[in-house]
Amino acid sequence: MPNFRTYCLLTLLGIVLIGCESQSTPIASISTPTSVPQPTSVPIPELRYGVAGSLAQYLTNSSEFTNFEVLGSSSSVDDFDLVIAYGVYDGWQQSPQSHHVSLAINANLPPLDNSALLELIPRMIDAQALISEIQISGIQQTRAQSPENVGTVRTILANAGYPDGIQLVLATNTSFALDGLVAQFGLRSIDLRVTEMSDASISDNQAHLVLLLWAQISEHEELVSQLGEENIIDLFTLPISYTTPNGLSVDFSENGIPIPSQ
Repeated sequence: MPNFRTYCLLTLLGIVLIGCESQSTPIASISTPTSVPQPTSVPIPELRYGVAGSLAQYLTNSSEFTNFEVLGSSSSVDDFDLVIAYGVYDGWQQSPQSHHVSLAINANLPPLDNSALLELIPRMIDAQALISEIQISGIQQTRAQSPENVGTVRTILANAGYPDGIQLVLATNTSFALDGLVAQFGLRSIDLRVTEMSDASISDNQAHLVLLLWAQISEHEELVSQLGEENIIDLFTLPISYTTPNGLSVDFSENGIPIPSQ
């Protein structure tokens, strides 16, 4: 049994050990924000894409683009980021690719299977007069032959058994030169009945003539393969011009249409 001295020593040792115990350090409180800041959203303005009427018709028919505005008489070019049009204009740039208008003859469909009438068709056309009526600067004529006079044409028709003239179906995908062609043929006793062009216009012999606005050489080659090169009359070429008042960078579609760079 421990004596008093030992007891006192043990008691004193316990007091010392208690005094040496580490004290817990209080944890600093952390304030949690009630909301997380979000990045600021900067609205991206839409580009305004203006297209002159005749080229707008092409874009509408081809469904190549839909987000464009048709320029009116009161439109200002400076209100747009990109403006495109057929023709050549001061201060504008030109697309590296043009569009073309050709007339194709279906020699498989009567009465154009008659060689006298088939050879007459190219002699009906005054390409320069057609271009003058269109009134777009920079159009390049690709056919220089002068038209046959009215009396000669009517004589050829009469000798072929058509003293009162003939009626032909003209299928087309464009209004370019359409009224002029109808008038020129009508003056020479050939009545053109105009219909909308379809894939079957030639393949199913639904049209005697096809007036085609084309952009890619493959379209022209398809006509040649179906009807023969001798039956394709290239009338004129339509240059495409554009301007970017705000310095927008431009690329070109496969059909030569200027479009904003991505």
